[in-house]
Amino acid sequence: MKAMFFTLFLFVCVSGFAQQNTDSIKKAADNRPGPSAIGTVVHVDNKNCPVAIRVIRPERKDTLYYIPMGTDIDSLMGKRITFRFGRLMIKQPLGCNGIVARVWDVKKVNTSHKKGKKSK
Repeated sequence: MKAMFFTLFLFVCVSGFAQQNTDSIKKAADNRPGPSAIGTVVHVDNKNCPVAIRVIRPERKDTLYYIPMGTDIDSLMGKRITFRFGRLMIKQPLGCNGIVARVWDVKKVNTSHKKGKKSK
């Protein structure tokens, strides 16, 4: 009988510790550091990579395409966004040209400008 209570006690303790551990990992993943960029979500005419993020870098006079993995950004099609990213060391999907990346902290950029009164 003592063995059964001891086993039950250990099970409860271990399951509580595991729950606390996964919560702290999730919070840490949301606040993780990484380079940030501003780009536009664009449609790519390829069934293997229908969405990409186009980042124009005028200082280097080039354009990068990030292929987001693990993030659903289809609802932001055509919008400018800011995002953090980390490059993934996996092969590009067949027919996709770009940098395969995990994308997080995605925020829409407000591009509307309020017209103010002109000063005389």
